[in-house]
Amino acid sequence: MKKNLISIIPLLACTIVFAQEKPFTVPAIENWKATKGEIQWNQLTSISYNDATLQDEALYLSGFTGNIPATLGKGGSVSLQLFNDKKLGKEGYQLIVTPKGVTIKAQTEQGVLWGIQTLQQLRVQGKPLSCGTITDTPDYPMRGMMIDVGRKYIPLSYLYSLVELLSYYKMNTLQVHLNDNGFRDYFHGNWNETYSAFRIESELFPELTAKDGYYTKKGFHDFILYAKQMGVEIIPEFDAPAHSLSFTHYRPSLACEEYGADHLDLRNPAVIPLD
Repeated sequence: MKKNLISIIPLLACTIVFAQEKPFTVPAIENWKATKGEIQWNQLTSISYNDATLQDEALYLSGFTGNIPATLGKGGSVSLQLFNDKKLGKEGYQLIVTPKGVTIKAQTEQGVLWGIQTLQQLRVQGKPLSCGTITDTPDYPMRGMMIDVGRKYIPLSYLYSLVELLSYYKMNTLQVHLNDNGFRDYFHGNWNETYSAFRIESELFPELTAKDGYYTKKGFHDFILYAKQMGVEIIPEFDAPAHSLSFTHYRPSLACEEYGADHLDLRNPAVIPLD
């Protein structure tokens, strides 16, 4: 028994060491197949991409790897490739590291971007890249969060930073809660004093737009496009029929007497016109 135990211990040690070699990322990568060798970051001196649609991803990658040149074609020490592999789906990717360079392959631009984000997470750890192949697909189709900018104005610059953070962790959805109000109990029980806000510029109803902070239509449109480029879908939310005090402050006749002024009265034809 003692002899058998001694022979097992080295095997356990080898298993533990091998497990530690799996690259650390958040979220954790799905599959890692190690090979021998490593490559230093300063050996990555150029980026190539095989499809013109990957230009933005290549420039983004260049930005955190020392602004190395990125060109359409072949031969870069980092190669971004679109290829057909249905197993990877919309957001899956392969990241292949050899002593000669790095290849990121995916079916879509978003898959390539997620491979780049994995590479970025590995870079900030300050270690050489271990050779091997990462194959990674998300466990859930929607991964994201909601932010309430209705009750408290959040500058658009912060939302840009939030999108970049979500993209870094491969989260693909941000719901922006654009209108809401406080609770009457905290405003002397008076709906007229209760705080409310509608955060998007309105040309049809200018007085509806919050006075203490709002987003222009163009500014928010540009933000949506930037988020899309970063792999994040923006879901703009207008909350109704409850949480609608900003609407009834603007037009009191729309309020529901039964439930309170923060509710729209759906029985009122002016709330939902029939024609």
